[in-house]
Amino acid sequence: MKDAVTHENESPEFHDADLRDATYFVFSSDRRHIRIKISDRGLSLLCEDYGEDCRRINGKDEYEFAYQMDKVQAEQLIRQLRKKHGADLTMQEIFIKEFGSDDGTLKFDHLCETHGLKYHFFSY
Repeated sequence: MKDAVTHENESPEFHDADLRDATYFVFSSDRRHIRIKISDRGLSLLCEDYGEDCRRINGKDEYEFAYQMDKVQAEQLIRQLRKKHGADLTMQEIFIKEFGSDDGTLKFDHLCETHGLKYHFFSY
């Protein structure tokens, strides 16, 4: 168990390692793959959709899109996640708990909206 210094009404200690360069595989199904990438530029939630639903909605077999936030916004997101989940879980575990489902991108969008976090949306 990791030690975390907290004070009343404060979130668990923010770990510098939470923002280290890494790619986290968050979710995979027969219709969607979600991963989160953290780099010195910030955080990106990357999603690839496949299958019949994708063909019906987008008219093609594959649709890729991303939510990208700068480092300041990424740190705020991770602080909110640490506040909710504490300091004992790894970022991988937190990302899976929060966004590890077919509707993980909607959950990400909702969390950002709830906490006033800004991101850019890209599709390709």
